This record gives sequence, structure tokens and C-alpha cells, in this order.
Amino acid sequence: MQFIDWVVFESEFKDNIGLMLIDGYADLVTDFNNLEMATGLTEKLLQWTSKGKMHCTGILHKNFGTSKPVGHVGSSVLKKAETVVFIERNENETIVKCEYSRNQPFNDIVFTVDENDWLPKEVKNWL
Repeated sequence: MQFIDWVVFESEFKDNIGLMLIDGYADLVTDFNNLEMATGLTEKLLQWTSKGKMHCTGILHKNFGTSKPVGHVGSSVLKKAETVVFIERNENETIVKCEYSRNQPFNDIVFTVDENDWLPKEVKNWL
């Protein structure tokens, strides 16, 4: 978190970051079940996005077999999120579902990966 803090507020990139992607919110704390750490992380995310004038998107893993996010970090981040998207995979498609949104929800997006060029292709008329 200290490195991200430096990048957002002190580096040559400060005031010039439009989008920050975090691959695993739980990786930013040492104990994702610690309420104090979870609250501190959420406060940092809100600080980075508001003072840094940017959008932040990231990955939050679910508990296996449920739709609940991992630990206190998951619960804390979900409470402040603008939009929550779940991604599910089966043997043929990847399904992107807007679980909820404070602003503009969207319909499911379904895509496959083309075996020739490895690019995603939207599946039309899915279901």
C-alpha cells in the first residue's frame, strides 16, 4: 500500500492517473480477516480514487462455492464499490454478470476466446 500511495501522491505520475487496476485487494493486507486492516484498505482505496482523481478497479475473490467475498476485506470493499461484477466460466464461455451497480447496471456479457487468434469474441443470443 505504501508503494501505491507513493505512485498516486508523490511520483511523476501523480495527478495523471486515470485508472488503477489492483489484481487482488486481499494481497494488500497481511490478514484479510482482520477488520482493522480491511477498514484501512477501504479507506485507502477511497482516498486514492478521490484525491488521486481516478477510477480503481480490481479483483476480489469469492469464497469457494458461494457468492460471498473473501473475509472482512471482501465485505468492506463490496460495501463501498460502485459496481460489482461476477465472472463465471464454463467449458465454452465466460459470463460477465453485473451483480449490482449504484449507477448504470448492464446485461450479462458472454464471450469465448477464438482458438485462431486468441482474442475474445462476444457470444450473441446466448442462453
